[in-house]
Amino acid sequence: MQRTHDAIFSIAGSATAIAGSADTPAAGVLPIIRRDLRAPLLPPPPSPAMSAASVPDRWPFAPGEAAACIRALDGNNTPLGPPSQWSAALRTTIDLMLPSQAEIVLFWGPQFVAFYNDTYAPTIGAKHPAAMGRPAQEHWTELWDDLHPLLERVLTLGETVSAKDRPFQINRHGHMEEVFFDISYSPVREPDGSVGGVLCIVSETTSRVNATRQLAASEEHLRELHEQWRLAQAAGGVGVFVLDIQRNTLTASPGFCRVFGLPEQEVHAPEAVQRLRTDSADGDPVSTRESRTRGTAPLDVEYPIRRADDGALRWIWRRAEIVRDAHGQPLLMRGRTRELNRIWSLSADLMISVGFDGRIVSVNPADGLVGTDVLALLHPEDVEPSRHALGQLAQGQRLLRYENRFRHQDGSYRTFSWTAVPDTSGQIHAVGRDVTALRESEQRLRHSQKMEAIGQLTGGIAHDFNNMLQGITGAIEVMRRRVAVGRTNDLERFMDSAAQSAQRAASLVQRLLAFSRRQSLDLKPVDVNALIASMEELMHRSLGEQVRLSVQLAPDARHALGDESQLESAILNLAINARDAMPGGGELRISTTNVQLGEAEVRAFEGVPPGDYLAISVADSGTGMSADVLARAFDPFFTTKPIGQGTGLGLSMVYGFARQSRGLVQIDSAPGQGTTVTLCLPHAPEAAVPATVRNVAALPQGDGEVVLVVEDDPGVRLLVREVLAELGYQALEAADGQAALPILQSQARIDLLVSDVGLPGLNGRQVAEIARQYREGLPVLFMTGYAEYATNRAEFLAPGMHMIGKPFAVDQLAHRIRALMRGPAA
Repeated sequence: MQRTHDAIFSIAGSATAIAGSADTPAAGVLPIIRRDLRAPLLPPPPSPAMSAASVPDRWPFAPGEAAACIRALDGNNTPLGPPSQWSAALRTTIDLMLPSQAEIVLFWGPQFVAFYNDTYAPTIGAKHPAAMGRPAQEHWTELWDDLHPLLERVLTLGETVSAKDRPFQINRHGHMEEVFFDISYSPVREPDGSVGGVLCIVSETTSRVNATRQLAASEEHLRELHEQWRLAQAAGGVGVFVLDIQRNTLTASPGFCRVFGLPEQEVHAPEAVQRLRTDSADGDPVSTRESRTRGTAPLDVEYPIRRADDGALRWIWRRAEIVRDAHGQPLLMRGRTRELNRIWSLSADLMISVGFDGRIVSVNPADGLVGTDVLALLHPEDVEPSRHALGQLAQGQRLLRYENRFRHQDGSYRTFSWTAVPDTSGQIHAVGRDVTALRESEQRLRHSQKMEAIGQLTGGIAHDFNNMLQGITGAIEVMRRRVAVGRTNDLERFMDSAAQSAQRAASLVQRLLAFSRRQSLDLKPVDVNALIASMEELMHRSLGEQVRLSVQLAPDARHALGDESQLESAILNLAINARDAMPGGGELRISTTNVQLGEAEVRAFEGVPPGDYLAISVADSGTGMSADVLARAFDPFFTTKPIGQGTGLGLSMVYGFARQSRGLVQIDSAPGQGTTVTLCLPHAPEAAVPATVRNVAALPQGDGEVVLVVEDDPGVRLLVREVLAELGYQALEAADGQAALPILQSQARIDLLVSDVGLPGLNGRQVAEIARQYREGLPVLFMTGYAEYATNRAEFLAPGMHMIGKPFAVDQLAHRIRALMRGPAA
């Protein structure tokens, strides 16, 4: 670049010198002689005001795009005016610049008007050709604050400015980028010695600078990796080695020397390392010289050593490979060693080796436990399951994510998750991670979710029950006022309104109990096909004319094990939900089929065993559910229906009923594709059950039999006593179990015991047991509103006992009493 600069300026300087000497008069020479001598020697130099005719139209004569751009300039598109007004120094510099292969740009005058050659044009990208003949500030805008001081320094002081790898921020391709240049900015002088412009010879070095930076970054990265490797070797007790088999010489890393406790100058002979091994096998790092020469040395081994420097006992792991020549003869063995004790002690997990007998062989970080029975350290509740797990490991099985609780030194218990594998030497190797904090966090999350659900549940209950209670108390208040003034002619409609509100409240309680899986279920074989067939007329009326009901019952459908009344309610709930999902009408399909569910199908349903089930499907052609709605479909009080048109307990009740019946329920739905709800109940035993016959006869009357009523609620006790009197029975009363004992122990006649389940003190089941001690075979009818002790009637009731759920109708009570009076049916 300097040679280019010197060549240009030697020529330009000579031309200026010649022109200058022709203007200097010689002393003592006559003017006439002076004129005669000057004319043939050199034509007069061009003046700044040279006429247009003195500059050829084809100037500049150089080929190329840059020259063409300059020829196109006139007084209208450059502040310098037409070329005829340009100085000789400017034109001469342009003539010398254009054919050069160097990247050159010329900034002329106080406005720094730019001229450049074809070699420089790519450097400014999209700025070319608009920048030609224009002030630099117009097109070098983004770097003007950086460039202008450099140009001004050359123009005003006449100094040359140069730099290598000078950075600039430039926009030449529509975005800012950092570029680098070697630059040389030099003054171009007019004949009078003043600086007319700045000649800039540049060479872009961006690629070189970036490559240098990348190389430096790579070298720094390699240095970091090397340091990390060195630290890892030191921390982890890792070393590498190469053994020349033919020469029997060992080359080892510093980490290798540290593992064995040997000075670096002493490891060149393999024997120096081999004699440190303490077991009966041949020395290492690569077994015997004979086995190495034959290429039969073991490649992956573990063995104990006693370090050369401190005599400490350590276990070493070594892995190697054999490098062979073209004929297959061993040349080198190379590999790495690792101090197992170091890895063992650095592990954040609990690492343990246990014999098949449960005795600890080794453990970190508590060596003092070696020889201890591992079962002695466990929580008492985890001993037997863990003993069984040890037995599985002894049989060759592996354990993944097995959890139990270990006693900490402070007396508390910590939960560990284990991965364990057995080996062929009779030991179990396991890694355990303390997950106590994780499990506690999960428990807190579950509790938070439970409390959130309870809050939602109680809010929904309060809202619905307040409405129902208003219907009951309001009707009673109106009736009381009318009776007080003798208006008794239209009381029936207020009684009907109160009864309807009470029935709605009873239905809500049943749904709540179903959701909580606490309702009293009478699990018996149910002919589901017959049940659905008997419901068709009811469903037709409930669904309306716009919904087409299609019933497809499998002819071989087996009986399901369930509570018939609760199943009827569940199917009706699903049908009503399907109707509401089809506001414009559609098709509702109810079907049954026998299915066999395997492990894969029931895995997602906790507590549901694989086996044979009866599937009851209720499918609609309605709007379907989005993924968000589907995820919350079983949540209590969640509903997409308008306020007042749904409680949000329908699907919750179905879910609770299915789980309490040892079955499952699942929903398949997508927006615009309808919804299918499938309820699966386990098959009942093969024994056929006679179909249920509904008794629609008049209420059965008693014949003076004596019934002992044990009920802590005075209102319910009064109601039962009055109903019994109307049915022809005599009633004895007790407010709780303790008050009933003297009556049961007396000689009074008692033909039937009617007792609440949830009594204070002695519960109803205990009262019944005591009663039968005094009166063997006494029939018992339990009344229950919350079946805490009777979620499954078959497990709660003994022969001669029956149960009726609150609230109950008078006819239900009458039929249950009469059935028990006739015999010990349950």
